[in-house]
Amino acid sequence: MVVHLLHIRKTGGTVLKHALDTHQLPNGCVVLQHGHENRLRDVPPGHLAIFLLRDTLTRFVSGFYCRQRKGWPRYNPKWTPGESTAFERFQSPNDLARTLSSPDDADRERARDAMGAIQHLCSTLTWLESDTYLRSRLPDMFYIGFQETLNEDFEVSEAKDRSASGPPAER
Repeated sequence: MVVHLLHIRKTGGTVLKHALDTHQLPNGCVVLQHGHENRLRDVPPGHLAIFLLRDTLTRFVSGFYCRQRKGWPRYNPKWTPGESTAFERFQSPNDLARTLSSPDDADRERARDAMGAIQHLCSTLTWLESDTYLRSRLPDMFYIGFQETLNEDFEVSEAKDRSASGPPAER
């Protein structure tokens, strides 16, 4: 069984990758871990897919602050020139969000430019293409998780692992 892990930015994909790396998979199960560039359309029909989603607002806030601190402490990629301009102009995600609806055309344009320049903000859920396409691929979905419930999902999974590891009479 081949399962493709799609990594959608700022949804918990790195945590999921780590969890899969530290757990023994069933015999015959292979998880192909893809980077941010792979989309659902890149998964061949008939292969299974895993990905995580996240509330849009918390994803926006997380993406803003992650790039503002340059990904630290896990990563440290430098800002692009556009990100430098954006973070000089906007100190918080709320500041940027408010300016997107400013009555001043120039302010709104600067906010749109910042949205396009900040790495985690310019990426949308194009991984899934469209609601219609996602629904057509539902038979290929192994797991669709939500960043907000990952802790609970991991606890359920660990409890199942513990109960399956007991003597056969206890299973």
